[in-house]
Amino acid sequence: MQPLVAVYRRAPLRAALDRLPDRGRGCSMRQVVAGMALTRVVDADGHGADADTWDDVATLEARIRRDDMDLGRTRDTPTSGAEDGAPGDGDPMSGLVTVRYFAAAAEAAGVMTETLHAVTVGALVAAMVESHGPGLATVLARCSLLAAGVRVAEDATPLADGVTVDVLPPFAGG
Repeated sequence: MQPLVAVYRRAPLRAALDRLPDRGRGCSMRQVVAGMALTRVVDADGHGADADTWDDVATLEARIRRDDMDLGRTRDTPTSGAEDGAPGDGDPMSGLVTVRYFAAAAEAAGVMTETLHAVTVGALVAAMVESHGPGLATVLARCSLLAAGVRVAEDATPLADGVTVDVLPPFAGG
């Protein structure tokens, strides 16, 4: 059985990738994690269930909403007692940003899409660089960021929960 969701500590994962030819490009996850000490975490509530269709997504969202109501909270209710209402305060699901990398940015990041936690543009850029290293930082310096299709440049610009941010390097030919 192959897990649908997995979380790895950065150092052991990088070490595993370093042992593989071409840093693991083209390798299966089984090859990557071979030899790593893995801990299985059981998802007793089924929130990590596979969603292959939009109907599956709707079913899972309904289950999560029902579980939240059973706990006496809504998606707008902070879970840690935070009182100032700032994005990301209390709710571990707030500040999730889908990042789509294009062209040279995708090459530097090594992925085309990922989800990161950030509530401002500056925090997002820091998270991207932390995840992918200084090579991406060099590329990001020349890129435009579009949040929901609108260019954002100031580090302090807030990002809405669930927003998609496109990372666009300069394109030739205009």
